[in-house]
Amino acid sequence: MTEVWYCDIKTFSEEEFYSLLRHFTVNERQEIFSFKQMGDRLFRLMGRWIIYHVMQKPFGSVKFSANGKPYVDDGRYFNVSHAGTIVTVAFSDSEVGVDIEELRNGEFSDIIREFHIQEQDFLASVNPEGKNEAFFKIWTRKEAFLKAIGLGISKGMSWSNGLCSMINYGSEEWYIQSYDVVSGYTIALCQSKVPCEPILFKQLDKQYILDQDTFSV
Repeated sequence: MTEVWYCDIKTFSEEEFYSLLRHFTVNERQEIFSFKQMGDRLFRLMGRWIIYHVMQKPFGSVKFSANGKPYVDDGRYFNVSHAGTIVTVAFSDSEVGVDIEELRNGEFSDIIREFHIQEQDFLASVNPEGKNEAFFKIWTRKEAFLKAIGLGISKGMSWSNGLCSMINYGSEEWYIQSYDVVSGYTIALCQSKVPCEPILFKQLDKQYILDQDTFSV
């Protein structure tokens, strides 16, 4: 089963941030405070909180592989993404990558020139009023795929094609889907197995999060 949990951080106060922070280990607090902006601190805190809540693991359970990819000794895979004021965490029984982007206006021609040629041709055919949304759908699909295989965008953006619903990489097939479940955002999910069941999207309410006090450090 694959689940995507998400939360809007925009209404969390500084006091509420510190109330949640007290659950985390000293090392995790240092990691959170390595970010200068409160919004980035909240994103890291909330992403980690969702992981522990869903997996029912104590704070401090997240470890990092040799290539820096976070994991928990649980058997389930997860991946975190955030944009705007939304943080998302995808959980799956197979390798998974998730990416979310806020749909917004902008000039992206320089980035598009770095895309796969088929993506460039497609975007050139899209009406101007729909180009930004099409751009972000392609971007999230590319990003979700690259995160799933553990590369990120460091390898460049031209070799993967976000228009594909399935990409062969290594010895596996990777399946990519787009979702519009959060107003004003687009989400892409990439998995190494064909989803046998519908993807479950679960929104976490702020008050529910603040009411939880079940974890120990």
